[in-house]
Amino acid sequence: MNKRAIQKQETRSKLIQSAHHLYAEHGFLAVTMEQIAQHAGVAKGTIFTHFQSQDELICTIIQQLREQFGNQVYQQMRAVKDDIRFMLTWHIELLQEHEALYRHLIIERTLLSESAQLIYLEMQSIVSNYIFLVAQQAMEQHRIKKMEPYLFFNTWIGLLHYYIANQDLFQPAGSVLTTHADELVAHFYSLIKI
Repeated sequence: MNKRAIQKQETRSKLIQSAHHLYAEHGFLAVTMEQIAQHAGVAKGTIFTHFQSQDELICTIIQQLREQFGNQVYQQMRAVKDDIRFMLTWHIELLQEHEALYRHLIIERTLLSESAQLIYLEMQSIVSNYIFLVAQQAMEQHRIKKMEPYLFFNTWIGLLHYYIANQDLFQPAGSVLTTHADELVAHFYSLIKI
Protein backbone atom coordinates (compact mmCIF):
# COMPACT_ATOMS: atom_id res chain seq x y z
CA MET A 1 0.00 0.00 0.00
CA ASN A 2 1.44 3.38 -0.98
CA LYS A 3 1.71 6.42 1.30
CA ARG A 4 -1.40 8.09 -0.16
CA ALA A 5 -3.52 4.98 0.37
CA ILE A 6 -2.29 4.67 3.96
CA GLN A 7 -3.06 8.34 4.59
CA LYS A 8 -6.54 7.92 3.10
CA GLN A 9 -7.19 4.89 5.34
CA GLU A 10 -5.96 6.80 8.40
CA THR A 11 -8.29 9.71 7.59
CA ARG A 12 -11.22 7.33 7.18
CA SER A 13 -10.42 5.69 10.54
CA LYS A 14 -10.14 9.09 12.19
CA LEU A 15 -13.56 10.07 10.81
CA ILE A 16 -15.12 6.84 12.06
CA GLN A 17 -13.58 7.30 15.52
CA SER A 18 -14.82 10.89 15.66
CA ALA A 19 -18.30 9.89 14.55
CA HIS A 20 -18.38 7.07 17.11
CA HIS A 21 -17.35 9.47 19.87
CA LEU A 22 -19.84 12.20 18.90
CA TYR A 23 -22.74 9.77 18.34
CA ALA A 24 -22.08 8.20 21.74
CA GLU A 25 -22.03 11.61 23.38
CA HIS A 26 -24.88 13.37 21.57
CA GLY A 27 -26.84 10.77 19.60
CA PHE A 28 -27.03 9.96 15.92
CA LEU A 29 -29.56 12.62 14.99
CA ALA A 30 -27.95 15.53 16.85
CA VAL A 31 -24.55 15.33 15.13
CA THR A 32 -23.77 16.87 11.73
CA MET A 33 -21.17 15.83 9.20
CA GLU A 34 -19.51 19.20 9.74
CA GLN A 35 -19.12 18.48 13.47
CA ILE A 36 -17.60 15.09 12.71
CA ALA A 37 -15.12 16.60 10.24
CA GLN A 38 -14.22 19.33 12.72
CA HIS A 39 -13.72 16.78 15.53
CA ALA A 40 -11.52 14.69 13.23
CA GLY A 41 -9.51 17.76 12.23
CA VAL A 42 -10.29 17.55 8.52
CA ALA A 43 -12.05 19.82 6.05
CA LYS A 44 -15.79 19.33 5.73
CA GLY A 45 -15.47 18.23 2.11
CA THR A 46 -13.02 15.49 3.10
CA ILE A 47 -15.70 13.55 4.90
CA PHE A 48 -17.70 13.24 1.67
CA THR A 49 -14.76 11.65 -0.15
CA HIS A 50 -15.05 8.78 2.36
CA PHE A 51 -18.81 8.66 2.98
CA GLN A 52 -21.44 9.77 0.47
CA SER A 53 -23.92 10.61 3.22
CA GLN A 54 -24.40 10.68 6.95
CA ASP A 55 -26.53 7.56 6.61
CA GLU A 56 -23.58 5.70 5.08
CA LEU A 57 -21.40 6.78 8.02
CA ILE A 58 -24.05 5.75 10.57
CA CYS A 59 -24.41 2.38 8.82
CA THR A 60 -20.63 1.93 8.94
CA ILE A 61 -20.60 2.59 12.71
CA ILE A 62 -23.47 0.16 13.35
CA GLN A 63 -21.90 -2.43 11.02
CA GLN A 64 -18.66 -2.30 12.99
CA LEU A 65 -20.63 -2.76 16.20
CA ARG A 66 -22.50 -5.69 14.64
CA GLU A 67 -19.26 -7.38 13.58
CA GLN A 68 -17.63 -6.86 16.97
CA PHE A 69 -20.67 -8.12 18.88
CA GLY A 70 -21.11 -11.10 16.57
CA ASN A 71 -17.47 -12.17 16.77
CA GLN A 72 -17.18 -11.74 20.51
CA VAL A 73 -20.51 -13.40 21.35
CA TYR A 74 -19.61 -16.36 19.13
CA GLN A 75 -16.25 -16.81 20.87
CA GLN A 76 -17.86 -16.52 24.28
CA MET A 77 -20.64 -18.97 23.40
CA ARG A 78 -18.05 -21.57 22.46
CA ALA A 79 -16.19 -21.01 25.73
CA VAL A 80 -19.07 -21.10 28.24
CA LYS A 81 -21.05 -24.00 26.72
CA ASP A 82 -24.08 -24.19 29.07
CA ASP A 83 -23.50 -21.58 31.81
CA ILE A 84 -26.30 -19.18 30.95
CA ARG A 85 -25.72 -16.88 33.93
CA PHE A 86 -22.12 -16.40 32.89
CA MET A 87 -23.21 -15.76 29.29
CA LEU A 88 -25.75 -13.13 30.38
CA THR A 89 -23.18 -11.43 32.61
CA TRP A 90 -20.74 -11.44 29.73
CA HIS A 91 -23.38 -9.97 27.39
CA ILE A 92 -23.78 -7.05 29.80
CA GLU A 93 -20.00 -6.57 29.87
CA LEU A 94 -19.97 -6.47 26.06
CA LEU A 95 -22.70 -3.81 26.02
CA GLN A 96 -20.85 -1.80 28.69
CA GLU A 97 -17.97 -1.22 26.26
CA HIS A 98 -20.32 0.76 24.00
CA GLU A 99 -23.10 1.64 26.43
CA ALA A 100 -23.46 5.32 25.50
CA LEU A 101 -23.54 4.61 21.74
CA TYR A 102 -25.82 1.60 22.22
CA ARG A 103 -28.20 3.70 24.33
CA HIS A 104 -28.60 6.21 21.49
CA LEU A 105 -28.98 3.36 19.03
CA ILE A 106 -31.89 1.76 20.87
CA ILE A 107 -33.59 5.10 21.55
CA GLU A 108 -33.17 6.51 18.01
CA ARG A 109 -33.37 3.28 16.01
CA THR A 110 -36.79 3.87 14.49
CA LEU A 111 -35.69 7.33 13.31
CA LEU A 112 -32.67 5.99 11.44
CA SER A 113 -32.69 4.82 7.83
CA GLU A 114 -34.04 1.43 6.84
CA SER A 115 -30.48 0.30 6.08
CA ALA A 116 -29.28 1.25 9.56
CA GLN A 117 -32.28 -0.47 11.15
CA LEU A 118 -31.60 -3.66 9.20
CA ILE A 119 -27.99 -3.76 10.38
CA TYR A 120 -29.20 -3.26 13.96
CA LEU A 121 -31.71 -6.11 13.56
CA GLU A 122 -28.99 -8.37 12.13
CA MET A 123 -26.84 -7.58 15.16
CA GLN A 124 -29.65 -8.44 17.57
CA SER A 125 -30.43 -11.62 15.64
CA ILE A 126 -26.82 -12.81 15.76
CA VAL A 127 -26.46 -12.04 19.46
CA SER A 128 -29.80 -13.65 20.33
CA ASN A 129 -28.93 -16.79 18.38
CA TYR A 130 -25.63 -17.34 20.19
CA ILE A 131 -27.07 -16.56 23.62
CA PHE A 132 -29.97 -18.92 22.97
CA LEU A 133 -27.60 -21.74 21.96
CA VAL A 134 -26.12 -21.53 25.46
CA ALA A 135 -29.61 -21.33 27.00
CA GLN A 136 -30.76 -24.32 24.96
CA GLN A 137 -28.08 -26.51 26.48
CA ALA A 138 -29.20 -25.46 29.97
CA MET A 139 -32.81 -26.21 28.97
CA GLU A 140 -31.85 -29.68 27.77
CA GLN A 141 -30.19 -30.31 31.13
CA HIS A 142 -33.42 -29.19 32.87
CA ARG A 143 -31.70 -26.32 34.67
CA ILE A 144 -33.90 -23.61 33.15
CA LYS A 145 -37.41 -23.55 31.72
CA LYS A 146 -37.94 -24.46 28.10
CA MET A 147 -38.80 -21.34 26.12
CA GLU A 148 -39.05 -20.31 22.52
CA PRO A 149 -35.90 -18.49 21.35
CA TYR A 150 -37.72 -15.22 20.59
CA LEU A 151 -39.43 -15.16 24.00
CA PHE A 152 -36.20 -15.92 25.84
CA PHE A 153 -34.17 -13.20 24.12
CA ASN A 154 -36.95 -10.61 23.94
CA THR A 155 -37.49 -10.89 27.69
CA TRP A 156 -33.76 -10.56 28.37
CA ILE A 157 -33.10 -7.72 25.94
CA GLY A 158 -36.30 -5.94 26.99
CA LEU A 159 -35.03 -5.85 30.56
CA LEU A 160 -31.63 -4.52 29.50
CA HIS A 161 -33.08 -1.97 27.10
CA TYR A 162 -35.48 -0.64 29.72
CA TYR A 163 -32.60 0.08 32.09
CA ILE A 164 -30.33 1.47 29.36
CA ALA A 165 -33.02 3.72 27.83
CA ASN A 166 -34.04 4.99 31.26
CA GLN A 167 -30.54 5.51 32.60
CA ASP A 168 -31.58 8.86 34.08
CA LEU A 169 -33.98 7.02 36.43
CA PHE A 170 -31.63 4.25 37.53
CA GLN A 171 -28.13 5.70 37.28
CA PRO A 172 -28.00 9.37 36.26
CA ALA A 173 -24.20 9.44 36.35
CA GLY A 174 -22.07 6.57 35.13
CA SER A 175 -22.95 3.20 33.69
CA VAL A 176 -26.37 1.80 34.49
CA LEU A 177 -25.16 -1.63 33.38
CA THR A 178 -22.14 -1.55 35.69
CA THR A 179 -24.29 -0.58 38.65
CA HIS A 180 -27.14 -3.02 38.01
CA ALA A 181 -25.46 -5.96 36.20
CA ASP A 182 -25.69 -8.48 39.05
CA GLU A 183 -29.26 -7.47 39.84
CA LEU A 184 -30.37 -7.79 36.20
CA VAL A 185 -28.80 -11.23 35.74
CA ALA A 186 -30.19 -12.48 39.08
CA HIS A 187 -33.68 -11.21 38.27
CA PHE A 188 -33.76 -12.70 34.79
CA TYR A 189 -32.35 -15.99 36.04
CA SER A 190 -35.08 -16.14 38.71
CA LEU A 191 -37.65 -15.94 35.90
CA ILE A 192 -36.17 -18.80 33.86
CA LYS A 193 -34.83 -21.25 36.46
CA ILE A 194 -36.76 -24.41 37.21
